[in-house]
Amino acid sequence: MEPVSTDRTAALAEVNDPSTPAARLQELAHAHPELGPQILAHPNVYPALAQWIEEYATPAATPDTTAPDAAPAVAALPAPKWVLPTVLGVGALGTAAAVVAGIAIVPGLFAPSAEGAEPASAEAGAAKVEPARDYLLGADVTWTALAMDPGEIGAEATWEFSAVTSDDIWVTLWPTGDFHVRRMIALDATTGATLWSRNAPRLDCAELALGGLAYCLDSESNETVVFDLATGEHAPSPLAGKPAAHVSVVGDTVALSRVAVAGSGYRIGATAYAPDGEVVWDHEAECAHYDTPSAEAAYAATWQPGSQLWLFGPCYLAWLDPETGTVLDSRTGTDAIWDGDGYLNAGSVLLNLEQGSLVAYDTLASERQWRVRIDGLTEFARMYATRHDHAAPLAILDFFSGEVTRVDAALAPTRVEGMPRELPDCPEGWTPVGWSDWSGGATLVCQAGDASVTVFLVQQGETRQSTSAVATPTGVRADIDGVEFEVALDGWLVWTDGRSQAAASGWTPARGEIRYAPAGEIESCPAGTFPLSLSVWRGGWLLTCGVTTYAPTRFVYEVDGTRGAGGALEWGRGRYCGTNDAGRLVCVSASPALVQFGTGSDLEQHSVAENHFAGVGAGGAGRGRGAYGVDAPADTPQDQVGYLVAILESSASARSKVNAVLAPLNACSVTDADIRALRELTQARTDLLTALATTPVDLVPNGATLLAQLTLALQLSEEADLGYVAAGVAMGDGDCAGGRAIYNNAIAVANQAEAAKHEFVATWNAQLPAEFGVRTFTARDI
Repeated sequence: MEPVSTDRTAALAEVNDPSTPAARLQELAHAHPELGPQILAHPNVYPALAQWIEEYATPAATPDTTAPDAAPAVAALPAPKWVLPTVLGVGALGTAAAVVAGIAIVPGLFAPSAEGAEPASAEAGAAKVEPARDYLLGADVTWTALAMDPGEIGAEATWEFSAVTSDDIWVTLWPTGDFHVRRMIALDATTGATLWSRNAPRLDCAELALGGLAYCLDSESNETVVFDLATGEHAPSPLAGKPAAHVSVVGDTVALSRVAVAGSGYRIGATAYAPDGEVVWDHEAECAHYDTPSAEAAYAATWQPGSQLWLFGPCYLAWLDPETGTVLDSRTGTDAIWDGDGYLNAGSVLLNLEQGSLVAYDTLASERQWRVRIDGLTEFARMYATRHDHAAPLAILDFFSGEVTRVDAALAPTRVEGMPRELPDCPEGWTPVGWSDWSGGATLVCQAGDASVTVFLVQQGETRQSTSAVATPTGVRADIDGVEFEVALDGWLVWTDGRSQAAASGWTPARGEIRYAPAGEIESCPAGTFPLSLSVWRGGWLLTCGVTTYAPTRFVYEVDGTRGAGGALEWGRGRYCGTNDAGRLVCVSASPALVQFGTGSDLEQHSVAENHFAGVGAGGAGRGRGAYGVDAPADTPQDQVGYLVAILESSASARSKVNAVLAPLNACSVTDADIRALRELTQARTDLLTALATTPVDLVPNGATLLAQLTLALQLSEEADLGYVAAGVAMGDGDCAGGRAIYNNAIAVANQAEAAKHEFVATWNAQLPAEFGVRTFTARDI
């Protein structure tokens, strides 16, 4: 890696280059803290670096001012260790909203327990439930107010503007021309009117107020400051004056984090206090540092992204229970450096600010849901959720304009467009989250703001309401006058007294309206299990059942009127695979949407027109992304051929390095770096084989033959690559003779792979380039 330029002009040019990678931005932030505002606006800035710039990088009086010793490195945060179910296409992802580095995370509609939630009746709910709002439905700009004259904002400290929010009052903090002074301006959260304004020292405040009080940290004294939101005056509090590194409001407590140099590392901890000063819990840990620890590089922070509290510092990251402080998971050393990656799936809606608009994404379907333009919003703005729930208003602060905008979730309707006329409106305060219409009946599912559900069943002109509806991992079950029924998988399937009713049409917020149903009756899942996926194509369907996404138990299917079933199922890489009762391999994948029977020359594929996977969402041919981020192909020959070309080209760069990595083996002079390169080559083959496993070719001329030839060639190449790795390890250990023997065997396998590649390209080039206008291939391209 090139050294970071000490020339500010050259560094600024790199920061202004949109292709500058994240790791380079980290180095530039370390060398040039005065460029923090520009780095924060860069498209490749990652959340932990933004957090570090906002909290620890200080503007330099001259370009060579020293920054803290270490900025966070780019490192992946492990995925959560739990499986979150999907109910009617909406994530059952808790009730917390969080904001970090300008991103708000808002949960989905349903939040059932594993056993199901006991619903309130519609009549009772209508009397006491507020009209529901949710970001799945959209958002509205309520007001925009000028809080701070932009001419008075200190441009040198663009990362030091923030807000403390409550339901009634928002206190915004703005940097001024005096680096040590911040302007505090309080706004009426309902109208946007200014309530009071005063100067204050540099403050780092918890984003949420507690009991009408703001809890902050004086950035110069590193002691807590407490003030009254209504007046801006200091408030008497047993927590005032306590030393801390960071402050957060967590539920009904105030969490103060701390850090100190300890031996070869740091001692990092947090204490949660009740407002009266009583200690609710305390947690502390020591960790060894990968570099020489120093007081200047010491930092610690707490943050609540939802149902957990994160405590992090230079070499420690812990997930804590916010009520008890119990450690749920922790990491130390370089693996503990937090970059924020992975936490965005805490809710089924992701809100982000993009090019002057507020944009919502469905994190289950990986699709944009809606965009709301906010007039005048510049590229440097931040969002704050006013409380931890899915209907929380958003406060959006714009640094360059000094404006504050309030955005509210859309008010949930009691009826949605397209509902069958025979279905009633949801009671006031409830909102439709799914309806299904089938031959002889219709079902409507309504939800209240507290996640209770009620179900209406309409049959033969009679409307009946559930009194015992419970949420399941993929739908709702209820009993009405002794008639048991279940609505599953986005309302696509309804079972009444064990008999399936395939929906002719239906709707959910995540999926929209559907009008395609499986032919024939589908049996219900065995007792104790739930539908995990349903895939439908013209001429067939396949249903999987299980306990959770990762615990499938059975599948049933129908192809051209012939039924089959199987029980040996596994979930991996976005698909279920198992063997049917006849011993034939059966696989179904989410994206590309595909059902496959058999392998090799026995391969039979069906591109799926409509499917739904629990925890993934709705899909079908031509929707979503496939391997390497390539758009999934539609069920046309042209699209399928184009998809195969795209994934081959996407993986080509890694595979093209084979000659370079073989040179050290020929010379029997292998380093650790050479072995890493060999492993990367092997992984490239493995990744491509994985991609081919879900590549639809059922409409491609000679598609099954092409896929079998290409798969065989790559399997042999992978086997040869594994041999190269083994040879490299042996040579690296000094065993040239043994390594060369392994290498020669690998070369022999590679020759077989070369022959298989020639067979594939001959089949491909004979017809497809002329018929579909795609490129030709040579064996060296594979």
